[in-house]
Formats: sequence, structure tokens, C-alpha cells
Amino acid sequence: MDDFKEQYEKALYFVNGLNTPIKVSSINIEVESLLEERNIDTWAYLTAFNPQSIQLSLEENQLRNMRLFKDLRSFQLVEDKGYDPNGEWPPENSYLILGINLNEASQLALKYNQSAFVYGEKGNPAQLIFSA
Repeated sequence: MDDFKEQYEKALYFVNGLNTPIKVSSINIEVESLLEERNIDTWAYLTAFNPQSIQLSLEENQLRNMRLFKDLRSFQLVEDKGYDPNGEWPPENSYLILGINLNEASQLALKYNQSAFVYGEKGNPAQLIFSA
């Protein structure tokens, strides 16, 4: 798990329409602006790809992400991909979910068997949250 933790911490979490990727332990000024514009205080970056850090086929991952998308219909979303900067892990289609709280994001991460996700609150650095 330590190897995965390091990969998650170093990953670049891109958001469609933003120039700067989200990084764990950093504040992304563009995400902050998005929150301010929409009067929202919280966000999460989540995928349904590769549950428990086990690589699945692209088809299976896309089906999983389609199910996640349906679960997110009550939130404002921006789609894009998370990337391993070392290229050791394939890009994962993901969602920036605006207005989701930590409990809701944690429940979805558990439902889709995600080892971790990125969570943020306005004015604070992005956090890497590990699922139970």
C-alpha cells in the first residue's frame, strides 16, 4: 500500500478547462476560483476505475465509471483524467465533483472499491483520503 500511497500523492489530477492539475497537499487556485464562482465549499476527485488498485480492462472501467456518473447526477461535475507522472499507471477517467461532502465522497469511494480519493475544502490544500 505504501507504493500506491506514494503514487496517489504524486499523481496529477487534471480537470477539463483548468490549466493547472490538482496536486495532493496543494491549493489549486483555479479550483478555488471555481468554488467561489459557484458558491460551493467542498469538492472531491473520484473515479470508479481500477478498484482496490487492481487494473481492469478499459471496457470494464468505462462501465464502472458510467455507473458512478449516474450516482453523481445531483452534483456539478467536471470530467477529466488522473495521471501518474512516472507513467507507471495508466490514466484514469475521473470526475471533479463540486459540492460533495467528505461523508458522501467516502461512501461512493467504498461503493466503487476505491483505495483512495482526493478531497478538498475551500481555502485548504487537497487531501488524499484512504477508504476503509
